[in-house]
Amino acid sequence: MATYRSKKLEALVEGRPQVLIHNGRLFHDVMTGAHLTQHELNAALRQAGCVTVDEVHYAVLENNGSISVVQKKDT
Repeated sequence: MATYRSKKLEALVEGRPQVLIHNGRLFHDVMTGAHLTQHELNAALRQAGCVTVDEVHYAVLENNGSISVVQKKDT
């Protein structure tokens, strides 16, 4: 209930989604900070139908640890 009232507290307790890839550019510093391995990222990309990072419009590490991937439209 307290996190519902306070966005700062919510961010502290639940965390914020983190952008891993944007327009084919991989953010290694975010991966390192999140303790995410290349193998884990590659598995999420394959599951979304992407073979390479270049095919990704964006990928986000969600609060719950899952990775959401959106393909570029031209691939």
